[in-house]
Amino acid sequence: AVVGGSFRHPRRASRGRDAAFLLPFEAMSANRVRSPKDFIGAFAKSPFTFNAIYADHRDIATYSAGLLPKRAPGVDIGLPTKGTGQYEWRGFLSPKGHPQSIDPPSGLLVNWNGKPALGFSSADDEWTYGSIQRKDLLTGELARTSKHTLATVTGAMNAAATEDLYVVRAWPTIRAILKPGTGPSARAEQLATLLDRWRAAGGSRLDRNGDGTVDDPGAAIMDVAFPRLGAAALQPVLGAKLV
Repeated sequence: AVVGGSFRHPRRASRGRDAAFLLPFEAMSANRVRSPKDFIGAFAKSPFTFNAIYADHRDIATYSAGLLPKRAPGVDIGLPTKGTGQYEWRGFLSPKGHPQSIDPPSGLLVNWNGKPALGFSSADDEWTYGSIQRKDLLTGELARTSKHTLATVTGAMNAAATEDLYVVRAWPTIRAILKPGTGPSARAEQLATLLDRWRAAGGSRLDRNGDGTVDDPGAAIMDVAFPRLGAAALQPVLGAKLV
């Protein structure tokens, strides 16, 4: 497990090394980066956490840069840690241990300022690195086209940026759980149907007519329902005070 450094914290791993962030960009400007291997070597010198992407006429690559301190044994990122010294950092992760990829079989490298790789951690104040990431929306939109141009990639990006993550990713699972039974009322059944229709239409949260509200009524339903669904799932486990 590793932890990324913050730009602001006085104990950040990159403190005093800020200028080194310019080194990979200097290498590219000087035309010393001519392959994915050169690219990874250049960005391995960056002290700042940065998801870098590379492309040339043959290859694509990605590298998650930064000085990433190794946590001491026994440190749990979800719990407070004693400041007595035995839980301080244990050096830094080597470049080989950083998330990276060259020419993946899928032909795609997708990142949206989120988790760089499956099973990889982040700073201890980052609580959104779960199993679902917003880049999943972009991956889904990219999959709609077999061969891309800059225009189609931009279109996929714009569509993903306006989609609701809850209805696209979470609602199918919720719906599958609800399906064997019947709703407590005709109104509840109608609300579930509206969510089904919203997802089938793409789950967009656009306000195309500029009236100040999302066009599809499914968005309003999800805004009210999802916090309650989360509480219903977590409260029996965590208790009412923690939900």
